[in-house]
Amino acid sequence: MLRPTTRVSHARASVTLSGHYMDQRFPHFEKRPERWVMVPTNARQRHVELNKIQPLLCSELASLSRLDLKKSQLGVVTSGIAAKYVEEAVMKLQLEPSLLRIAAYPIDAGVIAALVNNSSQILVVEELEPVIEEKVKALAGTVEVFGKFTGHVPREGELTVDVVLQSLGEVIGRFVTTDVPAELIAAEHALPSRLPVLCAGCPHRATFYALKKVFRKSAIYVGDIGCYTLGVSQGTIDTTLCMGASISMGSGFDAACGGVKNIVSVIGDSTFVHTGVPGLINAAYNGAKMTLVIMDNNTTAMTGHQPHPCTGVTATGVCNAPTPMEDLIKAIGVKGLYVVDPYNLAETEEAFIKAKNGDGVQVVIARRPCIISVKKAGALAKTKKRVTSTCQNYFASCKLCGTLFCPSISYSDTCALISEDCVGCGVCEQICEFDAIKTA
Repeated sequence: MLRPTTRVSHARASVTLSGHYMDQRFPHFEKRPERWVMVPTNARQRHVELNKIQPLLCSELASLSRLDLKKSQLGVVTSGIAAKYVEEAVMKLQLEPSLLRIAAYPIDAGVIAALVNNSSQILVVEELEPVIEEKVKALAGTVEVFGKFTGHVPREGELTVDVVLQSLGEVIGRFVTTDVPAELIAAEHALPSRLPVLCAGCPHRATFYALKKVFRKSAIYVGDIGCYTLGVSQGTIDTTLCMGASISMGSGFDAACGGVKNIVSVIGDSTFVHTGVPGLINAAYNGAKMTLVIMDNNTTAMTGHQPHPCTGVTATGVCNAPTPMEDLIKAIGVKGLYVVDPYNLAETEEAFIKAKNGDGVQVVIARRPCIISVKKAGALAKTKKRVTSTCQNYFASCKLCGTLFCPSISYSDTCALISEDCVGCGVCEQICEFDAIKTA
């Protein structure tokens, strides 16, 4: 089990699998129900066995950790990516503390005891919650332990080399300055903050625009995990919890609100088949009054464009019969089902109006391929949009096209501007009340 932190999750590298791993096969299965079938009798017995192997497990994993003992009275315990921050920080400060790099859990008490016996002060540097620090404190005795519990390492936010430099400086009583140029610090403060936005031409943007136009601000918009979480910038995402939760939470909101509020759940096509189907079964079976919007861009866009069962392609590139989304939804018992092209705002708004006025669970599938997939396939239309002299921004401060939050749209003192990032989706052209946006 990997414990990914922010920096590790955002890193990328090419990985070559050796023949050893590629050729491994596990054809043998030993029939041992007492181990693999956890009915109460077996579970009680297995719990005893699991406790017995814990010391052996710790001993085996201890060999993966690295302990470098020095003559210094300062010891540092760290793990994962934080170990690299520590190594760079001690080098900059010209320190030589004893350094323990924890590689796996559960943590062997012996390797911590070895560091404790060699130190009078220990600093624990780890990402996320102070799991290692708790273990070290339990074994430290009279040795001082610094870390997140003492405020020497911040408990919130991501660690960096500069943060670790400050932590070490506080422990050893030395004032530490960072290497960040003053100009860069000033520039960071000067830069305006903005929410992340969907790609230019993303079909989700048009769906959210139509959704808000029909359901207004008063609806409760229950979001999910995916690119469409960025709909928060358009005021159409109020909650996001975990994959598939939008449908279950939507039916829960309906029960709690007693039909007074319009409930709109938003989920992607990949997330829907991954964890959304059970929630839809529950909502339909129990008669929830809600609208489910499936943002179908025919991929798993946010995490790298992996295929899913509705695409008809497996992860290994093998073509297979796609899971029929509409048939699946109808089989669950949903009566109101609409499939629209989000680039067609009139069609999309009409479907949302029908869903809003319908009974029970209503499902709107907003279907158009992800714009990144379209670009990669070389199928992007070469038409772009331009702003004409009829733009009313100067006189009326219109900025209606700005409500799309499209990164291609900006404003001068007199009119709207459309940049070269435009993909020609035409959504802004449809909402302009002054007919000021045309095809270039």
